[in-house]
Amino acid sequence: MNNYDNMLLACKRLSEEKRFLAIDTIRQMVKNNNPVSIVELTKITGLSRSFFYKNALVKEELKNAQQLQKLKTLRSKRDMTLNEALKETVRMQKDEIERLR
Repeated sequence: MNNYDNMLLACKRLSEEKRFLAIDTIRQMVKNNNPVSIVELTKITGLSRSFFYKNALVKEELKNAQQLQKLKTLRSKRDMTLNEALKETVRMQKDEIERLR
């Protein structure tokens, strides 16, 4: 039974490490005002999507973070890049209008 107990202890320790990594990453994303999504969490942590759905503590933390962020207006990197490109286009059009006058 000793090997079996050691194996269970190792699995439990690994599970706790994964849970800590997931919760810490969620809290960091909230702190940095990054949108919290399972897709981003899987990219950052390397954990599976099912881990975030099946683990009760992680799922609760994710739910709380998403509820907290619903109150805030967040911008994704894609939105910020598109916004900058749009501003540049408007600036170029204004310069063209001035040049044509």
